[in-house]
Amino acid sequence: MYRLMIVDDELIERQALQFIITKNKLRIAEIQEAENGREAINKASKFLPHIILMDIKMPGINGIEASKIIKQSQPDCKIIFLTAFDYFEYAKDAIKVGVEDFIIKPSTNEQIIEVLNKVISHLDKEYIEKTHEKEFRDKLEQMTKCLQDDLVSSLVLGYTDEKYIMEYFSILDIHFKSGVAVAITIQNTFDDMENRFFQDSMMKRRCIQKLKDCLRKYGLYSFINDVNNIIYILLIGAKEKELEKKEKNIQRIFKEIYKVIEEQLYVKIHIGIGNQFHSINKMNKSFLQAKIACKKAEHLMDVCSFNEIKYDKKYFKYPFEKEKILCEKIIQCEEKEVAMIIDEIIDLFVQFFDSMKEIHQKSYEFLISINKSIVQETNDEYDSMINFLDDFQYIESVPEIKNYMKENLKSIMEKISQSKMDRIGCLIERSCEYIEENYMKDITLEDMANKIGFSSYYFSKLFKIYKKMNFIDYLTSVRVKKAKSFLKEPNKSIKEISNLVGYSNSNYFTRVFKRIEKVTPTEYRNKIMLLGQ
Repeated sequence: MYRLMIVDDELIERQALQFIITKNKLRIAEIQEAENGREAINKASKFLPHIILMDIKMPGINGIEASKIIKQSQPDCKIIFLTAFDYFEYAKDAIKVGVEDFIIKPSTNEQIIEVLNKVISHLDKEYIEKTHEKEFRDKLEQMTKCLQDDLVSSLVLGYTDEKYIMEYFSILDIHFKSGVAVAITIQNTFDDMENRFFQDSMMKRRCIQKLKDCLRKYGLYSFINDVNNIIYILLIGAKEKELEKKEKNIQRIFKEIYKVIEEQLYVKIHIGIGNQFHSINKMNKSFLQAKIACKKAEHLMDVCSFNEIKYDKKYFKYPFEKEKILCEKIIQCEEKEVAMIIDEIIDLFVQFFDSMKEIHQKSYEFLISINKSIVQETNDEYDSMINFLDDFQYIESVPEIKNYMKENLKSIMEKISQSKMDRIGCLIERSCEYIEENYMKDITLEDMANKIGFSSYYFSKLFKIYKKMNFIDYLTSVRVKKAKSFLKEPNKSIKEISNLVGYSNSNYFTRVFKRIEKVTPTEYRNKIMLLGQ
């Protein structure tokens, strides 16, 4: 439905037009009137009409002048001129204004309705086109955002193949000359554990939006994405020496951004800034440097640049403590934790060593050391470690090294897990054998767990995995099976049989038996005897 304004200095003309429009039930939701150009301009600014029936000849500001002013603020408004004169006299000015049509006075009702219907059809068509255009723009914006997020994630994870990244830049119309990576963490201050995830997500979104606003204000072209609970920013320089001019100011800019976020969002953040790079192959290193600087910022200051941290090969220390923790996690088969530690250790190698040859060597040495430690702990050999040296010569990037190590260690964890399951399976079977031989005794879950050296909880969990039923149900099934054998002997009483299968209370035994067999022990015996006859 549309809004319409009738502008004419003759009251009777306005009333007649309104009557015709109302009577014909056009898709007009609301009609307002104005008796001169000045009033039309004032009312149009608030009413925002879609269509105006505008008389040309009016005292004061005429229809053409009023239309020019209204069109400046409302260019999509459709104006139909009303005139009792030859409209060719106004054709030139009307074209400049952007008039939709003319209605020559006097005109028939049919002529008025025909012109209005034509204008309404134009408005409908424009609405559909704008809707489609908006949907297309929204989809394009969404797609661009996904590509930008994917680009940042790829760089953070180390996928810096030049052809691959250049394809992103081409699609996103980026002319790359230089870049700087930034990493930001948010200090958690929420006490409400139940809603903590929701609060963290909300705060992260607010921080990202504020970062975008601030960076736009400083004229910095950036992509932002959240990867593994760290907000990463890629600053791009599209011109030669563009970021060099701003490099000295980047740390100052981020200190100002830090203050803005702290003061406006009431949240504490830590910001790390990597070194500037001019080669796509150095992008991942800048992100890694930003992550390291961000860690330092958590302990030393609010904003830290990697340039402030000194790294030298001669100060490199082998991560023995990390290796120990990694071995424990491998033996415990905690795949997610193992993957995280691998990333940390390879990132450490990247910090200190520039060439892939050195990173290969350190990674190879590390894997061999891990293999020895695991063999000592588990007393098992793992063949997957044998061909490491040959395999490493075909690995060309840091992400490939990480994936290779993770896959090998995953294979080892699967073997360890299977070995554990085999040993545990033997213990569960021994427990079942014990139950078969001692079902008449008072056997408890706790006693059985103690016999094989497990906690009650762990034993109960493993028993259910292996036997597809819990411990008590298994014990009960064995006792009922034995009771059914005894019930075939008529000289044994129900009470006696109850004691023979481990139940001191015959009434309880009867309830258990009926729950399993759907009949009482006596009914079962009678049925057996009847079948026997």
